[in-house]
Amino acid sequence: MLIIQWNCNNLVSKLELFKNFLDTYDPDIVLLCELKVDELRDNFFINFSNFYKVSKPRNNFGGGVAILINKKVEFFQDLSLDHWNLEL
Repeated sequence: MLIIQWNCNNLVSKLELFKNFLDTYDPDIVLLCELKVDELRDNFFINFSNFYKVSKPRNNFGGGVAILINKKVEFFQDLSLDHWNLEL
């Protein structure tokens, strides 16, 4: 299983590079932070056909996270844990 973590520091400016990376390495899980994508642009820019997406867009100048799960990986999202302000 290939799991990648990347602090992308503005995904939009690196979108083509990132798409090429996904095509080349076909990771199972990708953890992204510092997307710097607001809620309005989240679904537009973070939409990859081979991946499920769980994301939390930024709410100010920085931030934003996403988890991309390859569709070949069995995935279940437990919506009962959908509390964005919960700290673990």
